[in-house]
Amino acid sequence: MNKIKGLIGGSTSSSGGNVVSTERRRLTVTQAGVEASSSKNASASKSQPETQRGLIQFLKQNGTLSCAPSAQKQGGGHRRGSFAVGSVTSDAQDSFEDKNVITEGEEIVNHETLRKMGVGIRCKKGFKPEAPNQDSFSFIHMEGEFDLYGVFDGHGVFGHDVSNFVREFLPKLFISDPNRENGNIKQAMIDSFKKIQQMIEATTQIDARTSGTTCTIAYRVHGSNELHVAHCGDSRAVILYEQKGKPFGVELTADHKPNLPAERKRIEAAGGCVIFDGFYNHRVFKRGTVYPGLNMSRAMGDTIGHREAGIVETPDYKVVKLSGSHDYVAFALCSDGVWEFIDSNECARIVCRHKVDGKLDPMAAAEDLAKQSWNRWMEDTGGEISDDITVVIKVMEGK
Repeated sequence: MNKIKGLIGGSTSSSGGNVVSTERRRLTVTQAGVEASSSKNASASKSQPETQRGLIQFLKQNGTLSCAPSAQKQGGGHRRGSFAVGSVTSDAQDSFEDKNVITEGEEIVNHETLRKMGVGIRCKKGFKPEAPNQDSFSFIHMEGEFDLYGVFDGHGVFGHDVSNFVREFLPKLFISDPNRENGNIKQAMIDSFKKIQQMIEATTQIDARTSGTTCTIAYRVHGSNELHVAHCGDSRAVILYEQKGKPFGVELTADHKPNLPAERKRIEAAGGCVIFDGFYNHRVFKRGTVYPGLNMSRAMGDTIGHREAGIVETPDYKVVKLSGSHDYVAFALCSDGVWEFIDSNECARIVCRHKVDGKLDPMAAAEDLAKQSWNRWMEDTGGEISDDITVVIKVMEGK
C-alpha cells in the first residue's frame, strides 16, 4: 500500500441552482446523548473465516486486488494495469482540502491516470474545524474485468472511522463474493452490505453505536452496457445526459428518508418512531428516548439504531442499460455535501460545461462541482459551515 497526499500519484512498488428538497438539509445526527497493511502479492484464500472477527483479520491480510477470483487463480497475482485507489482519514487537513488517498497495484495513479480513464474524483473536507473529513471513496479497476466505484458519507462522532472501515472492507467482500463471479450481482451486493454490518457490530476497532455511514456503489463489467448500483442512505447516484445541447440528470437512487411510508412502517414495527425536528428533517428515535436521532432510515453502523429503532443496512438495487437513443454523458456518485444545494439537473449542467474539443474532462468537472457545492454552503450559512463534499464522475465511452 502507498499513502499519498491527495491524488498526486505514486506506486505501490515502493512499499493515492434548482430547488432541492428541504428534507436533505443540515445535520445527519442530532447531538443528543486503520489503514490495513497488506502486501500487493498477498494471496486470498478461497474460503473466508466464518467468525466476523476472523473475517476482519482475513481481509486485512489480503489486498483488494488479490480478493478477485481471477487473482486467486494466479496465486494472488493480477493483470498488469489493475489498481485500487481509496481515501484515508487524516486529522490534519484544511477546509476544502482533498482527502489523502491510498493506492494498490503496480501502476502510478494520479489525476492524469484517472482523467485518461474518464474518471474524476474529488473528496473535500468541509468547513468544520473540529472534525475530520468523514466522507470516503474507493475506485477499483480490474484490467479486462470490471470497475467498482464507491462513495461513503460518515455521520456521528466516529463517522469517519465507520466510513473508512466500509471503504476498506466492503469492496473486498463484493469482489470475492461467488455470486458476483456467477453473474448474480444483486445478491452479491445485498450479501456484502449485510456482511459489512455484521463486521461493524463484531469489531472493537471502531465505535459505531451512534455513528455510521451511507454507502453507494456502482459496478460495471468491462464491455457490458449494464451499470449496477446499490445504496443505503442518501449519497445519490445519477446518470447525466445531454440531448440537443440540453444537459439533464436522472437519479438512479432514492434517498432513504424516515418519513417515506414503507420506511416509517418498518421503523415503527421495530420499536422506533419518526419525529419532525422542527427545522428540516424527520428523524428516527427509539420510542420514548432521545436517540439515535438519525435523519435517514438506512445506514451502515449505527448499531443502537439497528438494534432498537429499525435502522437497516439493506440496499436498494438497480441495474441500468447504458444503450439506446439517449445521449449518455457520464454517471456520478456524490455525497450529500453536493446534493444539499445542487439537484441532478444542475449537476449535469455543471459537468457538461467542461468539454475540450467535444470531450468531457472529468477531473475538471469534479473539481468544479465540488467548488460550486462549497460556494452554496458558504453563501447559505454565512461562511459558518460546509459539509464534506465527495464527487466521483465516470465519462461514458465515446463522450
